[in-house]
Amino acid sequence: MRESRVDPVRSVGVAQPERAVDVASPPYLSVIIPCFNERGRLPTTLSATVAYLEREHPRFEIIVVDDGSSDGTAAWARAQANADGRIRIVSYPDNRGKGYAVKAGMDAARGDYVLFMDADNATRIEEIAKLLPYLEGGGYEIAIGSRGRPESKLARTQGGIRLALAKLYGFFTRSLALSGIRDTQCGFKLFTREAAKQVFAEMHSASPIFDIEMLMIAAQKRIPVHEIGVEWNHDPESRIQYDLKRSIAIFIELLRIKWSRRALLPLRSSTQPRRGSQRR
Repeated sequence: MRESRVDPVRSVGVAQPERAVDVASPPYLSVIIPCFNERGRLPTTLSATVAYLEREHPRFEIIVVDDGSSDGTAAWARAQANADGRIRIVSYPDNRGKGYAVKAGMDAARGDYVLFMDADNATRIEEIAKLLPYLEGGGYEIAIGSRGRPESKLARTQGGIRLALAKLYGFFTRSLALSGIRDTQCGFKLFTREAAKQVFAEMHSASPIFDIEMLMIAAQKRIPVHEIGVEWNHDPESRIQYDLKRSIAIFIELLRIKWSRRALLPLRSSTQPRRGSQRR
């Protein structure tokens, strides 16, 4: 079976998964796992995710998006996809960034609901039980995991410098771009298929803070978002390391996103449910 490739000079919208899919029987839930050099951590995360979904949501698909890894992640994920038709892989040769990978996965997803989660399993798949009810019948179209809510549980926190930078980033985000959300960066976010299509059709940021653009688009489209505290466990082997140079680059990217959305003043996330919205 040939690996699916993405032309690096074209939109991620052309990405196609390797495995042919049964379009007559779409899944209830799609889970996207973006990966860059995750050969060591992905097996544990994928195994735990499959086991939970088999019990709780048997109509599922998992889309592993290999973001130009060089450690054998794609080959290992391809072997799992060949062995299990519920696992699919999207792969391209160059490392394009987490935002690019998530968008590629969203373009390939077919589920009624679409979740993206991190390969390090910082927020485990079990936490989806807290998010789904708000979309299935709660009037929301996006539900996001949060480390900043009173009910959040942080099993292991980030180091002092990283935590200080995160708080500074949150301050600038609320002051310049988006208010109403305490934690924009937790990598555990659930969408209805319709909301995912609306938001990711306009996504351009491939950076680690692509979430800001995503939530700003949702705010401009008045798509209701609910933030829910989840259990989160920081992995010290995080692929995204922060120093002064990267922090400056992140700040510049925040300003670029703000400018691209033509937001003179900070937007406010729509946090009220839509009345009369009831999904199966």
